[in-house]
Amino acid sequence: MKEESLNFKSNNFREKEREILVVELKQLMREAFAKDLLGFSEKIVQKTEDLKNKYPGYDYESYEMWHILISSTPRERMKYFDFPDKDIEKFIRLESTSDKV
Repeated sequence: MKEESLNFKSNNFREKEREILVVELKQLMREAFAKDLLGFSEKIVQKTEDLKNKYPGYDYESYEMWHILISSTPRERMKYFDFPDKDIEKFIRLESTSDKV
């Protein structure tokens, strides 16, 4: 299956914009964890399963937002930023604004 995503090179995704977005989303995740550590953790596990079902065959390790979501450190520069529908960014924004995550 062809992976379509926000590719750093082909979509002219500027490095500075990426850095600002990453800082913002990591802060939103910290806030969501602070509201409900266990609940947000469970939602992250569910979201990873949902993404695997929505995007079967994708190389998840090639997505920077995947690593942000699961709080892992990528070993190298990622080829992609987020999935085609900005699934992870939308998830983080939605969950961080919930009264109870």
